[in-house]
Amino acid sequence: MEESNSLEKLLDELSEAVKGLSLLLSRKEERKPDYWTRVAKKLDIIFFFVYVTVSALFLVVIFSLWINAEDE
Repeated sequence: MEESNSLEKLLDELSEAVKGLSLLLSRKEERKPDYWTRVAKKLDIIFFFVYVTVSALFLVVIFSLWINAEDE
C-alpha cells in the first residue's frame, strides 16, 4: 500500500515537471529571435557565398594550371 502511494506521488511530481517543461518550451518557441541569432544567420549566409565563390575560383585556377601544364 505504501509503495503505491509513493509511486502515485512520484507520478504526480513527474507529470507536474513535464507540464512545467512544456510550458517553458512553448514560451521559447513563441518569442522572436534574439540579436545574436539574427547575426549568426547573416554570418551563415555570408560565409556560404564566400565559401562557394572561393571554392569555384580555386577549381578554375587549378584547372587552368592543369591545362597549361599539359601544353608544355
